[in-house]
Amino acid sequence: MAQLRGDQTFPVAGPVRYTFVNVLPQANLMYRVDRTHNLRVFYRTNTNAPSINQLQAVVNNSNPLQLTIGNPALRQEYAHNLVARYSASNPEKKGNFFALLSGSFTQNPISNRTLVGTRDTTVTPEGTNQTVRLPAGGQLTQSTNLSDQYTLRTLANYGQPLFGSKLNLNANLGASFSQTPGLVNAGLNYARTPALTGGVTLSSNISERLDFTLSSNSTQSYVYNTLNTNLDSRYFSQLTRLRLSWIVGPGISIKSDVAHQLYRGLSSAYNQNYALWNASIGKKIFNQRGEIQLYAFDLLAQNRAIQRNVNVAYVEDVQTTVLQRYFMLMFTYNIRSANMTLPTGPEGPDGGGRRGRGGFDGPPAGGGPPPG
Repeated sequence: MAQLRGDQTFPVAGPVRYTFVNVLPQANLMYRVDRTHNLRVFYRTNTNAPSINQLQAVVNNSNPLQLTIGNPALRQEYAHNLVARYSASNPEKKGNFFALLSGSFTQNPISNRTLVGTRDTTVTPEGTNQTVRLPAGGQLTQSTNLSDQYTLRTLANYGQPLFGSKLNLNANLGASFSQTPGLVNAGLNYARTPALTGGVTLSSNISERLDFTLSSNSTQSYVYNTLNTNLDSRYFSQLTRLRLSWIVGPGISIKSDVAHQLYRGLSSAYNQNYALWNASIGKKIFNQRGEIQLYAFDLLAQNRAIQRNVNVAYVEDVQTTVLQRYFMLMFTYNIRSANMTLPTGPEGPDGGGRRGRGGFDGPPAGGGPPPG
């Protein structure tokens, strides 16, 4: 059970009381065909209570042409999630395969109701007694509960060592489909967004001193609307990345992370491609207990963040100003006693396999693909 308690002074003074009661069943099933093949099925439920801003009937007029207001009559979302995962391995060839199929269905999804003013008018938002003046060409967006929101997703991945396990190759293919409801004036619109994904990753296992990972992942996305087909679109994004970690001498390590991001199908000014290069050099000192590291972020000064937002009333492409090239010097010293024993994970004290041999792992590439 979740509760929200508070007091408000506008638009009507008085207490605020909301109570959400939840029953959240879940179930797990595991079927082992043999030692190398198994199937797992998970069913889970979860809820999403509306936020305070979504519940407050207060007009946000920071943009006079795009007004927003909450809805005191909102109910919580209730989602059903089903996941099936099949995995298989080949001990002789050291190959592995897994396939994933998942789906979710949301009851009472919190979506948006958008009113577009064709002329100066006044409207009464849902769940309130107040009137709001809406200018010609302006929009009033209010959260509301609708129905028929769901998502489907499938993914398959195959991994295989090469050249006597000196290299590892992983290839994946996937597809997804989502449907999101929304109201535009009195019309119910469903935004349907299918997407196709594919990627290849080549990683090294050559030596304890040298690691590299080369990967490329692409996504082709589509947007279809049942009400306003003028907003239909498609766009493509691709992220190619090379990571390198090299111990060049006693206690000296170099790391490099180069990522190339490509966008196509967005607005003309947003169809861009750029490279993000991060690097570092580190030196272990004080009998391996200390390390001094020099980081360089965005050496090419090309970092940017681009995102596509799909709304029932419009589609917008957004480019955000982000921090570009900078340098950072960091010193770390491990004061752990030599007699102290750390809990070990599946791959050592750090639980992270071959990470942590000096240098740095580098942050993820900036930008990122637009959401599907």
